[in-house]
Amino acid sequence: MKMNSVRLAAAALCFACMPGARAATPAEDGLRTNQGKIIPGKISSVHGPIVIVATARSQMIAMLDGLDEQSLGKVAEFLATKPAVRPKWEGSQSAVARSLNKKLLILQGDKLVPFNPGERPEPEFYLAYFSAHWCAPCRAFTPELVAGYASLQAKYPGVFELVFLSDDESSFDQVTYAREAKMPWPMVKFSAAEGIVPFEQWHGRGIPDLMVTNREGRVIFKSYEGEEYIGPREVLNRFSLFLTEIDPANPATKRSRYRLEAIAHVRSSAQAPVAVKPYMVSLNPRRYQTLQPREFTARLKIDAAGKVAEVVSTNPALDLVLDQQFQHDTAEWLFLPAAEQGQAKECTIDLPVRI
Repeated sequence: MKMNSVRLAAAALCFACMPGARAATPAEDGLRTNQGKIIPGKISSVHGPIVIVATARSQMIAMLDGLDEQSLGKVAEFLATKPAVRPKWEGSQSAVARSLNKKLLILQGDKLVPFNPGERPEPEFYLAYFSAHWCAPCRAFTPELVAGYASLQAKYPGVFELVFLSDDESSFDQVTYAREAKMPWPMVKFSAAEGIVPFEQWHGRGIPDLMVTNREGRVIFKSYEGEEYIGPREVLNRFSLFLTEIDPANPATKRSRYRLEAIAHVRSSAQAPVAVKPYMVSLNPRRYQTLQPREFTARLKIDAAGKVAEVVSTNPALDLVLDQQFQHDTAEWLFLPAAEQGQAKECTIDLPVRI
């Protein structure tokens, strides 16, 4: 399978592997790839086609389309325990939210005031920015970060939040820096900056240091790859690509999650039968642009794998050329298959189509 930009983003993830981490045996908790490789640990979070798998000492990634059926079932079970909507930030029990509770301030005019998330959902991701006014490279990068933050928040509002942790010498310097840079994000109180364990555990030797974590403080990107400093600009660029590739509106992302969604759909039939459900069903309008708009009903045989096994008929019947094009297009369609008692089955459906 051709490596797409999702995989390129995943390949760039700066996951920390602590000394002493060892390979898991098949009996241990973890996920298994289609090639039989064990990814040890427990699922920490799922983002688009990417699963973060964590142990106490390390974290790794798994691509959904690279996992075997049993492991996809584990991912489906994990997601079934999560709320359909993001929890409120205020009162969230995630590791990061608890660590930041009542420790955040934000600029209001020229003053720092307590940060109140109000009814905001908790972000999916936290960006922790270790920086200081005395640091010239920090001051050079911060305007770029302010611009990047604004751009990404406009595209993905509320999906992430950035938190500034000051390495300044005093709270006065912290406030001065925040004012000069016009920082739009919340920052940790100067007196509490060294007590945010979910971020501190990944803090490198120097600044500027930017990292991205999930709600449980599992690092996704960071400014250090081992001993090598790659810098905050690279983290920002990788995170920007990452957000694009896990966007549910991205067709490649939706297709990569198909097997997972199909397994969850079939498993739900253990309680009651479930009907076939269109998952990725569309026609390329450019292939039909010379035709007058028309509507017809297609009778389709959907196999247990959720693919169109046969176009049984169309009503009214299509001419030969159009019929061949339509059959070619339906070969790429995906459905969540009909199922009962936890088993997928073949079925025939009548589907309204408009060209």
